[in-house]
Amino acid sequence: MSRSSTQNKLLLHICCAPCSTHVIKKLQADFSVTGYFATTLTISPHKRADVVNEIGAAVGQQHRVKFYAADFKKEGGFQESVELAKEHGLYRQNYCGCEFSRGK
Repeated sequence: MSRSSTQNKLLLHICCAPCSTHVIKKLQADFSVTGYFATTLTISPHKRADVVNEIGAAVGQQHRVKFYAADFKKEGGFQESVELAKEHGLYRQNYCGCEFSRGK
C-alpha cells in the first residue's frame, strides 16, 4: 500500500500489538500511522523475554510499527511491581487483559 503525502497522520500508542493488528490494518487504509508498542508480558517470571521480544519485533516489522523490547523482570522488577501494587492498593489481574488469555 502506498501512502499519500496528503494522508492524515496518526501517532498511535499500541498496548498489545498482536491483539491490535486488525485495528492497525484498518487505520493504515486512511492514515499514515506511526505506531509504538511494548508489552508488559516480560515482567512475568513465567514468560521468556527473548521469545516475547522476538515476536514483538516481527509483528512490528510486519505492520510497520516500532516495538520497544525490554525485560521488565530484570533486577527484581517483578517483585518490585508486586510490592508497589500492594503499597498503592492497585488491582493486579492474573492475565494480560486479552480475551484469549482470560480463561488460562
